Amino acid sequence: MWIGIVVIIAIGVNMRTVQMTLDEKLVEEVDKLVGELKTTRSAFTRDALRQALLTARTVAKEAEWIAAYERIPVRNGEFLPLIDLPPISDEEQKIWTEAMYAGMRSKLPTKRDRSSSSRATSRSVGSRK
Repeated sequence: MWIGIVVIIAIGVNMRTVQMTLDEKLVEEVDKLVGELKTTRSAFTRDALRQALLTARTVAKEAEWIAAYERIPVRNGEFLPLIDLPPISDEEQKIWTEAMYAGMRSKLPTKRDRSSSSRATSRSVGSRK
């Protein structure tokens, strides 16, 4: 069963009434949460819509960055003057890149892992220090 609610969207100081059709269970969940947060459906919906817009813009920008780095990949050691880490091998770069694109940061090696595993080999191959 569907239930209709009226949502007010704030744009600057102007408000506009918007009618939406939402699943009844969703409305019940929202009502429960807005009660706990001591807010209103309208205020909650405005915040949720703002967050959704921000997320959509962020995802679009990240897609642009990924496409740009696919066109012109980062060179090994390119950012070393900016951060104090040893260069990484092509294999490590591949692992980092794949994990970043997949959004699995927990699979990325730590700074300590990188320092101990790549210091000996990368220092002898074009280190900037």
